[in-house]
Amino acid sequence: MENRELKRVFDQVKLSPERQEAMLERLLSGERSRKTVKPMKKTVAVLVAAALMLMACAFTVATGLDQRIVEYFKGEPKDASLMSAGIVPVEQSHTYDNGWTVKIKQVLMDRNSIAALVELTAPEGIVPELEYRIFDMEPTITSAQGEELLLGGMPRGIPLEDPDPEDNQATILWSYDILLGVEEMWGGSFTLTPRQFFWSTKEGPVQFSDGWSCTGTLPTEDAGLLYQMDEPFSLEGKELGLKSIYISPIRFVFTLEACDPTMDTLHEERGSVFLTLEDGSIVKMEEGIYSASADQTGETDDCRVQFQPEKLVDPQTVRCVTLYGQTFSLDNLQPVAE
Repeated sequence: MENRELKRVFDQVKLSPERQEAMLERLLSGERSRKTVKPMKKTVAVLVAAALMLMACAFTVATGLDQRIVEYFKGEPKDASLMSAGIVPVEQSHTYDNGWTVKIKQVLMDRNSIAALVELTAPEGIVPELEYRIFDMEPTITSAQGEELLLGGMPRGIPLEDPDPEDNQATILWSYDILLGVEEMWGGSFTLTPRQFFWSTKEGPVQFSDGWSCTGTLPTEDAGLLYQMDEPFSLEGKELGLKSIYISPIRFVFTLEACDPTMDTLHEERGSVFLTLEDGSIVKMEEGIYSASADQTGETDDCRVQFQPEKLVDPQTVRCVTLYGQTFSLDNLQPVAE
């Protein structure tokens, strides 16, 4: 790979000259310090590695999705494009009277979940414990018509890998699984209001009581695919009926008729729930299942069951789904248009 090719990649990434020089210096320093029989081949290998790294960086930057989110969902840099429709850049921050700063960098959404990348900075001298970082935030979603939607969700806060666990900063991937059906959210707005942060086994939680909220516009399209199924389905000897299947890069959700969300099989047999891709590979489900009434009224017996796949999924490549030993093909189905 010649220098002009590397320059082209650098131009696409739009790194500063200082970062370009530092990256190449880091990559080349190892070979300069060692004698080799074939230095030219070594140089080519290093330059190829540099180009690949830069292209991965460019791909992630171009799609707008923070690489830390991609890594949490066990994806590769190229997978960032799968969530491009659901990315909402935010970059809003607030410093509270108690000296803590909350910065919400990005919001990631699909039909059934909200995820936010949150950076917290404590006052000098406070080091949040690495294993005890629990962030609480209240979401509100308003439709494009101005109607506040009922969410009835399940919040979670996942501490992300910390390159410097001894400093006064912590990064959290906060997520909220929407348990009730939200059909008219696209093009609406969201509000995220930080509440508290549990950072120590010895200290009480930090309260965020200034009333500050992060606001933004919801995506206009869905990153996932929704299929209306209306297929016979039985579980534990009961005829439930499979109403719909929803697949996004970060969630797999299905809705059952006349379902009791406390059924043991729903919670205990997740190993028998998986997706089959067009190349024949299998995507299993991570731990964590949530189920509840499937519409805004709460008056139906339907229940919605949610899983997080073990890695980022391209919904277009899913050929069939298997639910507790029963397999349903998607080959002849068309996704529901918004």
